[in-house]
Amino acid sequence: MPVVAIADLNIYISGLIIPFSVKVVRAMNHDLILGTDFLVENQVVIDYSTGVVSIQQELLRVLLQSWSQRQHCVVTTQATCIPAFTEAIVAVSCPKFYNNKSVFLEPISSFKFRLFAVSNLLGYCRDGKTVCKVLSYSPETFIGKRSANCLHFWYK
Repeated sequence: MPVVAIADLNIYISGLIIPFSVKVVRAMNHDLILGTDFLVENQVVIDYSTGVVSIQQELLRVLLQSWSQRQHCVVTTQATCIPAFTEAIVAVSCPKFYNNKSVFLEPISSFKFRLFAVSNLLGYCRDGKTVCKVLSYSPETFIGKRSANCLHFWYK
């Protein structure tokens, strides 16, 4: 495919901003294709057995999920800092179809005990929100943010 332009842009992946020079071509079926040059330069590891993609030596880890799987996940509603060896109650948002219903939250099995632990929770979704309990068993503070260089908490 002939390259019609080269552009410098910032790629946003779950809050991580990665500056990169991209090649622009005409008549593509996809908005963006990340090539091996991007994957190698940013130390991207795609682990299909656990369904996790890590970027820049695990600075960012995101789940490799289809849209239908993500429809059954919850995500943090705000920046969350959990000091080393402590637990926290974390507010999470739920998909709209769980509104005003009891929900059972459990960690996605491929993501259990990676950077933190999450207890199963039987709760209630009100106004698209509920809570979950997170334990930091690491000697380092864990920071989870919706829009910064961190992970989202994902539960099914």
